[in-house]
Amino acid sequence: MVTYMSKFGIVSWLLVPLMCGALWGCVSVPIYSAPIQEMSDARQAIAAAKEAGAIEHSPIVFAEAQRLLLQAQGALEGGNYAASREEAIAAQAQALQALEETLLRQTE
Repeated sequence: MVTYMSKFGIVSWLLVPLMCGALWGCVSVPIYSAPIQEMSDARQAIAAAKEAGAIEHSPIVFAEAQRLLLQAQGALEGGNYAASREEAIAAQAQALQALEETLLRQTE
């Protein structure tokens, strides 16, 4: 006859290795993941600025956005996810600025 305590003891001995495995899995996940969303956002912003005519109306800011995106891609390929994320966010900001300048100049 199995008592309540012996059932609980067996269950707890089975849970301990499972919990340790789960914790180890969490520890082994890298702190910085690849900035996939940031890169996508930057590419989309650059595409929108280009489509609006930023090459003609805001060429310097647009070129800076493209340069930053290339730097972000290089950092990503080198495994420097933090730098890649920062460059991608900066590229998106420059592209949005180019888009804004383009739209303002088109309405003048």
